Amino acid sequence: MDRHDKRAGARIDISALLSSPPRKARPLQRLSRKDCGIRAKLLVIPLFEVLTTIRESTNANHTAGYQTIYLIAGLVQEVWLPWEDKTEYNDENFTAMDRKWGELRADNGIITLPKKYAAKHGLRRGSEFPWDSNKDIYLLNGYHGIHCLSQLYLTLKEYRDDLPQSHTFEHSTHCLDWLRNDVMCRADDTPLYTTNSHVPANGIGQVRKCRDWSKLEAWAKEHTACYRYGNFVVEDKLDNQIGRFKYCPADSPYLSKIRHYYGKGDDWFPADEEIYIPF
Repeated sequence: MDRHDKRAGARIDISALLSSPPRKARPLQRLSRKDCGIRAKLLVIPLFEVLTTIRESTNANHTAGYQTIYLIAGLVQEVWLPWEDKTEYNDENFTAMDRKWGELRADNGIITLPKKYAAKHGLRRGSEFPWDSNKDIYLLNGYHGIHCLSQLYLTLKEYRDDLPQSHTFEHSTHCLDWLRNDVMCRADDTPLYTTNSHVPANGIGQVRKCRDWSKLEAWAKEHTACYRYGNFVVEDKLDNQIGRFKYCPADSPYLSKIRHYYGKGDDWFPADEEIYIPF
């Protein structure tokens, strides 16, 4: 853990951050190490709180919020995918299945959007991106679902293996409720054929037209917030969350600023560090 990640920061009410008036942005190159330290103290928001904020933002601004977020990457339904009985995420080989779920992360879904762009599209203010005061941080809803699914799987795995639970009951019910809300919002009316089987078989092999997840992934990477969830058991407890936003790619315009903040040289590429997998 870098020494800068241990700096204490006063926890703030994220709702107050979202409702505060826009501040005058300064050019990126003028921000000093001290400026970054100040912004680091504002980044005290674990992913769970970011997810909660997106929910509150959607509820408070339902006339423009969810519909806008839903279409923001410009994706259309163009890929035919089947419902399958067995996949890599539903396998009798627990070791291989655990690995697949462990690799399923929401990191790429933490993105940045210019404040002017967000305001134009009716989005509420997010938390400010530490490396660029002209941008705020957002979470794409599809990745929120991925986060919830992967963490619920971790909870089930720990139950299966008789291990202590990493998440609280409240976190699990939050994720379940979010997924319930998402399913009911979409109100998918696709008729699934039925069978007389005593095992779950309804709709197996039937196809549906979907958005291309790989295109969402590519769009999200173009707007990356350089975020990694990491070892949440440890990192969620840190007052300073800026360490989660240092994983910019080698061609990022923010990499030099990150190196300066951490006192590193031009040969340091934090994105090359090993990705933490919880199991």
